[in-house]
Amino acid sequence: MENDQHKYYSRALLLNPVVIILYAVACYYIAGLAEYGGISRRVPIILFTMGVLIIWFLWSFFRTTPKTSKSTLNKLAKPWYHFALVAVISMTSITVYDVYQSSINYQGKLSWVIQDLIHNRKVTFEKNNIYEYGIEGLLQDIDEQLSLPENLYVSDEFSLSFNEEGVITSIYSSLYGENDEGETETFSITYDADDDERITVRADVAEYASSSPEEMSLEPLIHAMGTLPLRDIVSDEWYGETFDVFNIYYIGERDWGHDTDGLIYFNDEEILGSPEMTYNEMSGYTVSIYPEHISYVVPKRYVYTDEENLDAVLDAQSDLLPPDELPFEVAEEYYLNEDIGYQLVVLDAALGSRYYGLTKTTDGGTYWEMLNASPFNNSSGGATGVTFINEDLGFAGLSHSGGIYADLYKTTDGGENFEIVKLPDVMVPLSSTKDYNPFDFPEMPYEEGGKLVLYVNQGADGDYNRGVRAIYHSYDHGETWEFIEEE
Repeated sequence: MENDQHKYYSRALLLNPVVIILYAVACYYIAGLAEYGGISRRVPIILFTMGVLIIWFLWSFFRTTPKTSKSTLNKLAKPWYHFALVAVISMTSITVYDVYQSSINYQGKLSWVIQDLIHNRKVTFEKNNIYEYGIEGLLQDIDEQLSLPENLYVSDEFSLSFNEEGVITSIYSSLYGENDEGETETFSITYDADDDERITVRADVAEYASSSPEEMSLEPLIHAMGTLPLRDIVSDEWYGETFDVFNIYYIGERDWGHDTDGLIYFNDEEILGSPEMTYNEMSGYTVSIYPEHISYVVPKRYVYTDEENLDAVLDAQSDLLPPDELPFEVAEEYYLNEDIGYQLVVLDAALGSRYYGLTKTTDGGTYWEMLNASPFNNSSGGATGVTFINEDLGFAGLSHSGGIYADLYKTTDGGENFEIVKLPDVMVPLSSTKDYNPFDFPEMPYEEGGKLVLYVNQGADGDYNRGVRAIYHSYDHGETWEFIEEE
């Protein structure tokens, strides 16, 4: 009997209450680490508690066996040991289950870590000079390790930054293509020279059969880098300034409508030139080049064509007319109800920008009258929309610099006068020392639940947080606006 008491006394001492508490803390933080991550916050606590437990178990193993007594503690040794043993087994089982759940079906941070280990590849980037190797050098470096499909398509965008020496500084792209087995493979490509000298490629087989529209083909971008004199393009002055870092942006074929601002046509051999103005819509595979993070500079938008000269392009796409011969062209239209409607019409155009008038109908569109010959107060650009909440309160939008940013105008007297809407800035980090507001392209507000709701997008050069937009609310008919959240 005494030997039995001695055995349980030693075991109870080994699993004393402090040990159980420390083990519970370790299990809690291990499960939290698997589900939420947070290495810097959770790992030190896990290491400390587990370290203390290991030291205690080692000391208990080598220490002199304590003598038993007929004290109250000795009598409680057996029930406490059984309780502690059940507690340890239960906590271990729960922790193992939680960790397992966090590792499957993207239910926790651990599952993303596992997926990264399975699908992410680090690629040595040797052909990293855009002047010398073009886009083909990047693809060749990746192909050596991952075997890319022969035909690639842009699923999201292709964005690449490089400095004045042509050295690539960052890449973000989502591509896909069909492999030899007929499966659709996807490739998310990221690179930041400041963080890692290698390219990160997340390769996976899509669970869906993706179509491959030719308008999203990557091939025109590859050809463009072989035709466009990139070094000369970036060495030129932009609005009287020179810049150090430039961005190449490509999303396949784009429809530019009537906006010729920044458009430059090129073919497989040379740059053809820029149209001054066009009546019909213009479109084509477009490679945009612009100084990085400079919102006031219009990108140079190089549009691919297989025509031999600019006149052939324009004859095939549009009829050119001088401004004084242009009929009223409706840019934007909105009907408040069955009878009352509004139109932004083009009154004049010059150098790719347009001047608008606001017309109104009260008979369902049979007759229109000029309500305001300059709703944007003599500013030019590209109309982005017009809407009216009621016959007094209305809004209209005007973009600038080829869609890099836009202004929202408001009227409270039915369209006779407009003023620019001032929105609270949403500042986000641009670098470790500088912040900026990426949300600069407002949509048209609408009324919902007694308030006005406004979404503000990022302009054509926006790349913050993969293109999210900001939501604003107004509770006083657009007099003041409150930032709500990003979406």
